[in-house]
Amino acid sequence: MHNTMRTAKILFSASAVCLLVHALSFVLMPFASASLLSGGGRSWYIVSGCMFWLGLVLGYLLFIAVNTLRKRMDTAEERQPFFKNGLFRFFSNIPAKIADVLLAVSVVMIILCLVCRWNTVLTFSMFSLGAFTFHMHGFLNGVNFRFMIKQDQSVGGTAK
Repeated sequence: MHNTMRTAKILFSASAVCLLVHALSFVLMPFASASLLSGGGRSWYIVSGCMFWLGLVLGYLLFIAVNTLRKRMDTAEERQPFFKNGLFRFFSNIPAKIADVLLAVSVVMIILCLVCRWNTVLTFSMFSLGAFTFHMHGFLNGVNFRFMIKQDQSVGGTAK
């Protein structure tokens, strides 16, 4: 079980990195557009598109693998009602609290950027932060992360 948990943690981290790559693709989009408009070619479009789709698809495929491993390890798994999953939970642990606060800040900033018509790069940067913190909100408030925390606590002897 120790090796399986270690594998799940590695896959969870790799999933987060892939979703960070996905979110960072938003930052490249204004540069890709400017490059194309100035006759610089489509290479930035291709790079940002690959980052967007590969990061998103690989991130969630890895997350599905984490979920599968957790289901194999969790013998006392209780089916949670749909509204108790990670998307509908807030502030369930310290990393989730950070992600939730950053998500709220990014949503406010996105609205301000769009209403006030601020700099395009700033707007896309806020979309990037919003996308990443939305993914992390769901992941860090979700059952897989709670299971990993519970396993760490039981191994460390601090579980109740």
